[in-house]
Amino acid sequence: MGGRGVADADRAAVCGGLGRLLADAHVLDTAARLRVWSWDGPGCVGTMRDLGQLSRFLRDLADQLAARLHQLGGGCPASLGALLQMSSVPSDPAGLPGSLLVLGQDLDAVGLIARATGDEVTAHLLVLHTAPLADLARRLDQAGGQR
Repeated sequence: MGGRGVADADRAAVCGGLGRLLADAHVLDTAARLRVWSWDGPGCVGTMRDLGQLSRFLRDLADQLAARLHQLGGGCPASLGALLQMSSVPSDPAGLPGSLLVLGQDLDAVGLIARATGDEVTAHLLVLHTAPLADLARRLDQAGGQR
């Protein structure tokens, strides 16, 4: 399993980054689902489809991040309050596409930390999600997904 040869301090840094990414993915998933429920803008059907796809993507990402945290011996937030405290996303992100781009940058940053510590499994997991996230953010931005 990747990460076994990683020093404890390095493992803690990677786990801290994964925990924050997990929290951010959950908060952004909730924001996306709220927008699905309240969307009334132009291109309603296409935008709702994109928001639904984004929500599924973020839930899948969160599940994979939680699984990787467990593999590395890190803990996941035990309550919604703890999860919200870990998140770097504002409680009401005004610009969902922009927040998604920041999440993509954070995936890259934690991936670089993981790679620098020799944890190629985590680095690869994060890299796999960066481009699809950027594509979803671009599509929502083009559809006016700021609501």
